[in-house]
Amino acid sequence: MQTFVYDDYVKNLHQAFSKMLDDISAEFNFDLGSEFEIAICEMLRIFLPTKYGICRGFVVSAEGELVGDDIIIYDQERFPTLRPNTIKDFSKKEKIPIEAVYGYIEAKHTLDSQSFDKSFKQTKQVKKLCSTREQVNIYQLDPYIQSDKVLPYPVLHWPKYKNSVFCMIVSRYCVGEDGKTRATSSADVDVFLRSKISDLEKNPNLPDLIIAGAHNFLSPAAVQNGKNIPSLHFIPDVTHGYQVIKKLDIAFGAGLSQLAGAIDWARLGRMPWLRIVNDSRFPESEAT
Repeated sequence: MQTFVYDDYVKNLHQAFSKMLDDISAEFNFDLGSEFEIAICEMLRIFLPTKYGICRGFVVSAEGELVGDDIIIYDQERFPTLRPNTIKDFSKKEKIPIEAVYGYIEAKHTLDSQSFDKSFKQTKQVKKLCSTREQVNIYQLDPYIQSDKVLPYPVLHWPKYKNSVFCMIVSRYCVGEDGKTRATSSADVDVFLRSKISDLEKNPNLPDLIIAGAHNFLSPAAVQNGKNIPSLHFIPDVTHGYQVIKKLDIAFGAGLSQLAGAIDWARLGRMPWLRIVNDSRFPESEAT
């Protein structure tokens, strides 16, 4: 007899997520993309521990480079936002320092060929910019105490650094083989997804998870001795592709669990506070 972890936790989580989507959709009808993004934010606020901040907006580097424009998960206990807003007001967009970012989500009500390509572009930009922040060593226990230890051997299912940003794409529905018309079966979605990932360029900044409706998702895996080794992250030079998974009424629960596992593993670094303070001191202004 097959057993399920925590009394079929993933399945129950999927059903709860789907019901919340249905309830919010009945009220707002998701006519605009922003309404779906806000709905996802509200559900993440219920699901994730309170130490994780959730907002819509942009990730920004100390040099002022700005990317993103969708949902950000960040550390709201240690880091400030750069555009003060009410915590629960998801209608307003914020700016989050790259040092504070755990994850980034592209939310699409219906994933089609055009939105798929746009989402990939956005997640690549976020990953690329966040990769410029000071990296946290695997053995580093405190953001202010450096460690020069390295892993004695490569680990296929974990990134090389603890503060790798987790990027995902989530959609309520997905199109089928033609890339335009909403799919009527998980098999049709499967064909669409396989056609899209076959065209992907080799890139170190691919998304870590793609949820394409209730029954289909793409999750990264490395290949060792001809077998897939599942991973929570798409790892450059290690992860060779995605597992294309088709399973009825599970994708939202599996995706939320992968997100939670990835950001729980992460350890963020530090804000460049000394640089921020020095920028306010120099050049010296004349006293008036």
